[in-house]
Amino acid sequence: MNTMKQTIAVMAVAIVGLVFADTARAQVTTEEATAIAQKAAAAATSGLGLGPSQSVDGSAYVSSYSPGNGTEDWDRYWDCGGGTHITGGWFTAGNWNSATFNSDDIFSNPDLFPGWVTANGNPGGSWYWYPGNSTTITAEAGATVEFAFIGVNNNPPQGEMILSWGDDTSPFSLRTSSEGGVYMHHDSPPNDSAVYKMDMGDYNVFRLVREPNATKVDLYVNGGLSPALSLPLTGCSLPWCDGGNLNHLGAASSKYEAAWDYIAMTSGAETPISREISAAIGGSAGGADGAAGADGAAGADGAAGADGAAGADGTAGADGTAGAQGPQGKAGADGPAGADAPCAPCATVTNVVFEALCKLTSPTSLQEALDCGGVLANLALLGVNPCDGTTSDCYDTVMADLSTLVAEKLAD
Repeated sequence: MNTMKQTIAVMAVAIVGLVFADTARAQVTTEEATAIAQKAAAAATSGLGLGPSQSVDGSAYVSSYSPGNGTEDWDRYWDCGGGTHITGGWFTAGNWNSATFNSDDIFSNPDLFPGWVTANGNPGGSWYWYPGNSTTITAEAGATVEFAFIGVNNNPPQGEMILSWGDDTSPFSLRTSSEGGVYMHHDSPPNDSAVYKMDMGDYNVFRLVREPNATKVDLYVNGGLSPALSLPLTGCSLPWCDGGNLNHLGAASSKYEAAWDYIAMTSGAETPISREISAAIGGSAGGADGAAGADGAAGADGAAGADGAAGADGTAGADGTAGAQGPQGKAGADGPAGADAPCAPCATVTNVVFEALCKLTSPTSLQEALDCGGVLANLALLGVNPCDGTTSDCYDTVMADLSTLVAEKLAD
């Protein structure tokens, strides 16, 4: 999961861009500032697991995360609706019957949840894709697979296949752990990663990434910016290197009871940082420059000095002394000062910081909220010209007002 430091770092992109945009407008209303903050924050945090909770209509399940699957151009994508894994999805093989999978279903509610598939907990079912002559899954190009599901509880069976991946060099799989979590397994030579413990009964998003020619595969969970698990890929030996174990993608052992939301894959490595953070920072534009002040008028030239008297002829014909230099003319008057840069009211800054704090964090105490709010206030005041007093005065005003707003919010 994302830590508070990661959250603040991402919010910095949104807040700094917001403040520069606002100061270029002279005066903005609270409603305008709030709308800009929400738009900037949404752009900066898209797909990072910081979005609002996702409810599954008609069920008791609520996601703690917001997946970014809708923001990408996948080579293959199935929303787990419209038929079986073959008739509705992009898989080419595997077993499916009423004992193994239910369509449009979340845990024994058939036909009520379009876009979901439930694995019933009985053995014998799974989904497989064999690309044939395609070169989509290769170690040289790398690949990315993302999927999301809800487990029936946090007590999964040991070693059930969630995803089976075989590119053209190394077969491996992601499996359930009876400890409550997942681990990665390399088939041959055999090797297991550590167990990543998590609540398997929550809505969880998994992203497996093998970068081009990498000697490992990384697992990202729920939009985290760093891998939750990594597994070395140490080559392959028979019988695991034959055509049936390489060049495929498998998913969803029906023996693990879970409701699947979607599954997608693409050629090439797409990590959360490369996909989201770089795009968010690159798209943050600064505010427009204020108009330059008019140039002052040029001063008049001074009068020329009088010629000096001619020197007396010397006995040896020496030149006379040079005449004194005439006085300089008066300097021209200074031009009028340029217009002041637009200012921002401290009250607007307070409301922007409070809205960002409420929407992007979940503080459990007044002090935790004020610690985060202090960082956001400093970011929000970078380059701002306060309408009243100095930047330090405005910061004190923002923190005093923020303390009152947060205390009222926590008391609700």
